[in-house]
Amino acid sequence: QCFLQNETIVAMDWFMANAVGGIQLQVAATDAQRAQNILGEIRNARKDRDAQNKDHWVAFQCGRCKQAIAFAGASLGRVETCPKCGKYVDVPQHSDPTFDEALVAKTVAQAKDGTKLFSGSFSKTTYLVGEFFLVLCFAYFRDLYFAVQSYVHFVWNSNGATFYSDDLSNPEYDVGWLWQRSIIVLVCMAPILFLNGLRRNEKGATEQSWIVALFLGILLGLVTFAFEWLLSFSLDRSTWGSVSDRTWPGADSMMAWIATVLFVLIANSAAEELVMRAYLIDRLERLIGRTWAAVSISSLMFGSYHIYQGFWGGLVGASLTGVIFGVYYASHRKLFPLIVAHTILNLLCIFFL
Repeated sequence: QCFLQNETIVAMDWFMANAVGGIQLQVAATDAQRAQNILGEIRNARKDRDAQNKDHWVAFQCGRCKQAIAFAGASLGRVETCPKCGKYVDVPQHSDPTFDEALVAKTVAQAKDGTKLFSGSFSKTTYLVGEFFLVLCFAYFRDLYFAVQSYVHFVWNSNGATFYSDDLSNPEYDVGWLWQRSIIVLVCMAPILFLNGLRRNEKGATEQSWIVALFLGILLGLVTFAFEWLLSFSLDRSTWGSVSDRTWPGADSMMAWIATVLFVLIANSAAEELVMRAYLIDRLERLIGRTWAAVSISSLMFGSYHIYQGFWGGLVGASLTGVIFGVYYASHRKLFPLIVAHTILNLLCIFFL
């Protein structure tokens, strides 16, 4: 004798499954071992069936997009995602009887071609590593090179004043540099970051209205700035970059310059959070399997290309900021509050640090 608990509420709204603990099978304590044995037999039978169906393909029509699709092996008899439209489909045990042999063969061949990338010696992990390296080439290595070059120049040539003055003393350089980075990430990498990363990763996101997300972003930005402000005044400020000696634009062009900086800072904040939080944490979780390690590595990478601001202010300060942002993202899987917080942090640091 057995009972199922929560099956009605989960059947009515399966999004409630995690909240109520899922559907629970209950048996008498004296029957627990027998129930485990029965479940073990079911699992073994399923494994045997999957092994037998490994090379068995079925072709059928997606009920949503009406395209011919095919699946094999463990997918048979289960729910999968249509590779054409992305909607859920129930995979049958046998091919659609209305399909002739030629259509079945053609559909299966197309499906096999689409899975070659993840079969044999070229595994899914290999693909993720290659994609990971490609993203870093676009959005990380160049910045790291110039940041380290700037820091080395400061260590060898600085007399305790503002470093990297040849470039960063000119606000037009800042705007141009940030603009290039933002365009590369937001335009060139949009297919990778959005379609293959962010959309999948935010499925388990915390439900938030845009007002709540905006408030949390502002609060997080202010808290992070307060932390960096305290850090800056507790250490030797000669190890920090400074904006106080920059040549600011004249009053007649001030409004246009401020509008440009605001636009570029928002775009740059979105680009950095897309890469450093949404993309890196997601991919590192899938490659390493541990969220804390993904947050730690992404935070160190975030801090590493800020070393041009100094060891403590750049590397350490930005890394700790990355930890704060990373923990928030890992907990809530929401990017908009972090973009707001990053923009506010950048603005406050420009004018007050």
